[in-house]
Amino acid sequence: MSQETAPLRPPVDPTIRAWRTWLGRLALLSALGGLLGLALLLARRTRRAVALEVGHDLSALLQGALQQPEAFAGVPAVFQRPLVPTAGGPAISLDDARALAGKSRLYRSRSGSDLATRAVAGGARVLEDSVPEARAVADALGAIDLDPWDRMLAAAVASPLLIAVNAALKAAGERLVVIAASGLGEEVRSLDLQPLRLRGSPWHGRRVVVVGTDNPWLRDAALALATRPNAAVFAALDFLAERLDLPAEPRARLLHAVARAAVREAAT
Repeated sequence: MSQETAPLRPPVDPTIRAWRTWLGRLALLSALGGLLGLALLLARRTRRAVALEVGHDLSALLQGALQQPEAFAGVPAVFQRPLVPTAGGPAISLDDARALAGKSRLYRSRSGSDLATRAVAGGARVLEDSVPEARAVADALGAIDLDPWDRMLAAAVASPLLIAVNAALKAAGERLVVIAASGLGEEVRSLDLQPLRLRGSPWHGRRVVVVGTDNPWLRDAALALATRPNAAVFAALDFLAERLDLPAEPRARLLHAVARAAVREAAT
């Protein structure tokens, strides 16, 4: 039985084989070059889109970066560039704003109050609340508004009870100073003014505690002041220590002397 034999192909000329190899490599390089060009084009478009977004609504961009920082991990400039306007000073970055807020040293002001002006002069970072970019960051990070504090400090009310309370605080070596303001009800607010460096101010280096003029404990303690002054001061300080959530050791140190005085007073 005869077997069919496949026809033999003529040998490929070495020159042709070399040309084919060269053309294949050229096609591969052309394809890689096209992909690289496409990648560069997309990168440029991405950067252009980010630039357009920054120019179009910077406040929304900053707020979005604070709410979803992982989405902006590839654009570190959003966090590092000084994009957040401050009052009377240079702009700061989001990273700086976050660091200050974490230490309760990020402030805001819209009216340019005397307290805010003094704070800026002392080197504090006060966000310009009238600018949308700064306002968005202040809202997101909970910046301390200095304008209502300026009004409360200016309208501070002195009373015999608070004079006695502040004398006891000073004797105990505390930086606290207590004032009263209207319209707070039973609310108690406090602000450490030491970071503001209020040179020449009576509040320099102090932590101010504000209580409402119509606060029930203030009325009750004031009524007791005439007949039992030490008991009245102790009751006021004990109330404040609890509301300010003072740790056990500072609280005991604060109350020790006035408690002893109240006990001696009750025994007489």
